[in-house]
Amino acid sequence: MGCGHGRPAGICAWHLLHRHSWKISLDELRSILEGASHLAPPSSKWPKCEPFEIKILLCFLIYMDLSNLHNTTIYTCLVVTFYCIAQLSKFTVPAITKFDCNKHITCTHVYHLHDANGLPVTKFQLPSTKCAPEGEDTQCTPLNCLMDPM
Repeated sequence: MGCGHGRPAGICAWHLLHRHSWKISLDELRSILEGASHLAPPSSKWPKCEPFEIKILLCFLIYMDLSNLHNTTIYTCLVVTFYCIAQLSKFTVPAITKFDCNKHITCTHVYHLHDANGLPVTKFQLPSTKCAPEGEDTQCTPLNCLMDPM
């Protein structure tokens, strides 16, 4: 069963990507999310904000000088995390002094592969995340457009 039908897209996408079946009914899910919302401390709640959409990536593309390595690096990080459906913090470090190769992604964690149809895929092996301390993978493919993550 696919996403939609009242399921939160992010949770459903996670299950699909990790090949886990969805065994929770919509009523159970609503109860779980409502309970979690009531129990969550105020410090963990963020105000709602506009979604980060492709039109925002286009604004970055228009206003950044991609011949500048610094700008190219920032833009690449934004596009890759957008298409990998990953949090930006998984691909960045808060400060160079806080870099830890056991926690943060490096060039050795990037793989260029091909899927079952022979199409190119770039896999990013995240060494550690809050939900997966042993690490997890995310990936993206070429799009042949202005915002191509490759």
